[in-house]
Amino acid sequence: MVLLYASTFTKALDRLTVAEQKQVKITAFDLAQDESGNGLSLHRVEAAPGFWTARVSQDIRIVLHKDGGYTLLAWVGHHDDAYRWAERRRLVPHERTGAMQLVEIVERTEERLVYTETVEDAAPAPVAVHRPFAQLSDDDLLNVGVPRDWLDAVRSADEASVDGLFTSLPDEAAEALLDFATGGRLQDHVALQAGPGADPFAHPDAQRRFRAVDGVEELKAALDAPFAQWAVFLHPAQRAPVTRDWKGPARVSGSAGTGKTIVALHRAVHLAGRAGAQVLLTTFSKPLAASLATKAALITQALPDTRTRLTVRAIDQAAYELYASALGRQTWQQHRRCEQRLKPRPRVALAPGTAPPFSTKNGMNWSMPGVSTMPRRMPPCHASAAGRGSGPNSGRARGPCSLSSANDWQRAVSSRLPTSMVA
Repeated sequence: MVLLYASTFTKALDRLTVAEQKQVKITAFDLAQDESGNGLSLHRVEAAPGFWTARVSQDIRIVLHKDGGYTLLAWVGHHDDAYRWAERRRLVPHERTGAMQLVEIVERTEERLVYTETVEDAAPAPVAVHRPFAQLSDDDLLNVGVPRDWLDAVRSADEASVDGLFTSLPDEAAEALLDFATGGRLQDHVALQAGPGADPFAHPDAQRRFRAVDGVEELKAALDAPFAQWAVFLHPAQRAPVTRDWKGPARVSGSAGTGKTIVALHRAVHLAGRAGAQVLLTTFSKPLAASLATKAALITQALPDTRTRLTVRAIDQAAYELYASALGRQTWQQHRRCEQRLKPRPRVALAPGTAPPFSTKNGMNWSMPGVSTMPRRMPPCHASAAGRGSGPNSGRARGPCSLSSANDWQRAVSSRLPTSMVA
């Protein structure tokens, strides 16, 4: 028996009170220990084949879908709302793509005759109604994941009603239609078609809304962070660079809000899952680094070994910690002595083309062979100057503010560098 939960469940859970959420989680953990539901008060939803409710309290019910080898936590809410939600849903694989979908039943509205008094001089001018999807064929819509029951509703929708339409459609279909309505090409969103006999929950579009959990600890980690849904449910296009076996440095580009940061977070967790790995996830922003560290802790809550292999720091924090771990922490007085010693020979150990003032005002440049993603600029208080120079001070004894050579610095720090770095 496999236990899964849906993104609709975590969204509904987040709308309950804290006390209600605790009760729901206790019941969910009981299901994780015994997916058959023995010992729980289960009731079949007669008007919705496959759906059941599990009693949490006198008023709260979890909506389940049970079908042979799996149990799905689909939704949670107050008693009457739970039954209404289940009666308006079907859990079915899409006929074209094979992805499992929670399909909302289309409402059928009846036309009613209403008596109105006609005023001859108040006839309104006709208003043209634009229906952006009216010309799309059945194949066009099915190819992007629109359920067959919704084909007519999609084509008849006007501009004023598309927002409500999108909330009722599966995410992949809503995103494709939104892009088309704003000038994009529907062909760019044709969904992957699963092969015969494929698991409908394993389809990339299904994995963005359903997740299988292995035991109580993994379920607890997921349910403790309903606000971090995008850190759990990845878009299929985001999942590919996360798990791909890259042969070298990779760059992920995209406009604001497209999920680049979440991809980096999941990539770091993915790499940290390898035995013996040490992974650094870094950014120029300290607040962003703190946020990523919190999300990384949530994702790895059930993966303690992975958590120990992953470090999240702002780049200046990472540089300082690497330096301090190799050579000890640098005091303000040591830093001032470094600046004084650098002035007579400002180009020592600088990368080609670096202006001399850079050494004392903005930091040092280091070239580290084999670490292509290691930032070359390091804050002055976090890395000391180095070099085997030929100036008048080259033969004098060096204080704690400098190393004997850039190579010494590289050897000291590279031994403590993570095996993988994510920029």
